[in-house]
Amino acid sequence: MIKHYTVAEHTFSLEMSDTCPVWQMLANYNPFEVAAGTRELFCLHVLSDTTPIFKESEAHHVLTDSSDDDMPRIELYEQGGGYLFRVAHLKNAAVCCEMETDSDFSSARLVVFENAVRHLGRFPIDNALMLLYAFSTARMKTLEMHASVVIKDGRCQLFLGKSGTGKSTHSRQWLSLFSDARLLNDDNPIVRFSETEKTWYAYGSPWSGKTPCYVNDKAPIAAFVLIKQAPFNRCRLLALPEAYAAVYSSTSGLRCNRRMADGLYEAVAGVVTTVPCYGLECLPNTDAARVCYNEIQAHSL
Repeated sequence: MIKHYTVAEHTFSLEMSDTCPVWQMLANYNPFEVAAGTRELFCLHVLSDTTPIFKESEAHHVLTDSSDDDMPRIELYEQGGGYLFRVAHLKNAAVCCEMETDSDFSSARLVVFENAVRHLGRFPIDNALMLLYAFSTARMKTLEMHASVVIKDGRCQLFLGKSGTGKSTHSRQWLSLFSDARLLNDDNPIVRFSETEKTWYAYGSPWSGKTPCYVNDKAPIAAFVLIKQAPFNRCRLLALPEAYAAVYSSTSGLRCNRRMADGLYEAVAGVVTTVPCYGLECLPNTDAARVCYNEIQAHSL
């Protein structure tokens, strides 16, 4: 079975056996499903054979990406003219899946090891599709971001920061304070530039962390807000170098690939010179949302 999805106006497909139990776990993709026919950026084929793809004698290790203990570990290798990813759901856990791609990430094969689905659910599929999406769109003024997004007054506020700094908490404060505010995504929104409207938009995606918010919608971006915990509420407009660092560190991309890195740099530079970025030092209360909103409004007048 093959299903097709469009996220932020980029289309991709997922292929696996009709009887694969993972299909029943992918309700988060339903709002993004489309009919076949649209040009696709990539196709992910999930193999029924659980034999590892990794061949140590043929692989060249490029990097291992692992930050916090409760975050996934991703090992990247060059193999057979393309790339091979080995993924563990936690920094110190065993590898649960392997994905082999071609050099431009337009085609990929995924092996999910035995019992991984039982213990990890749709994680291997989500992770593989997010990697492919970020890498295949990197040169298309598209950014896959780590952020929580609230829409108010028809525009998006993207709350940035490291895991645990309070992005989701701050979004909830906006939803509590403003009756017209709504959540677009709570972990992995997509930011994309509209060439026809010359505007940066934030889009919902099938990936939203621990919050089930899978909204197929978009809105222009009003601001980026870098969250930092503090014993007070204070918001200020960031200087351009600070804004670049905040947005750049919140994006996904394969920075060791020169062409991909150049596309990422160009997109981040484009968005931070167009959209304001603020630094918010705050408490976990609704007054923080009020302070943040008022500061954004003051600079938009």
